[in-house]
Amino acid sequence: MLLLMLISCEEVKEEQSGAEIYAQYCGICHGENGEGYSAPAANALANPEFLAAATDEFLVIATKDGRPTTKMSPWGDSYGGPLNDEQVTLVVDYIRQWETLPAADVHEMEIIGDINNGTLLYAEYCSSCHGQTGEGTDIALSLNNPVFLQTASDGFIWHALQYGRSNTIMSSYAETLTEQEIYDIVSLIRSWEG
Repeated sequence: MLLLMLISCEEVKEEQSGAEIYAQYCGICHGENGEGYSAPAANALANPEFLAAATDEFLVIATKDGRPTTKMSPWGDSYGGPLNDEQVTLVVDYIRQWETLPAADVHEMEIIGDINNGTLLYAEYCSSCHGQTGEGTDIALSLNNPVFLQTASDGFIWHALQYGRSNTIMSSYAETLTEQEIYDIVSLIRSWEG
């Protein structure tokens, strides 16, 4: 009888909800309610502009693969983490319940810009938070991270510059920079992928 009780307890533990998994593995850095920055550079997952632009694939890969060279560990069991694919999906579904804006239709954008001008603009407007070469700081995430660049579309990066991230230090540049200047910065960031 005791053995059956132990097996039942293990089964219940394996059937955690997305909220429970988030609380156990994500909330310590990203905040109990996804408000972010409970740990340095842990972005606000509940941010409306972020969720509008982030695809499910973006969120799944970030959770499973992490962000190499940052404090974001890979949580997927294929990398030795504790979460299987089903648990990752539950976490992503839980994060999605914070979504308040319609999905941004930006992922087919193909942005062409002047990388040299993007370098100058990035130094002026972005480097103080994101680092000189996009390496990230305690207050802003890494933009030159290979997993980020593999999964963030040009439109995702454009959307962040165009609309910012409300209630964070990432403001909108729509009234500060021209559309072409935003394209130039996106092109610079994209160039770090190579």
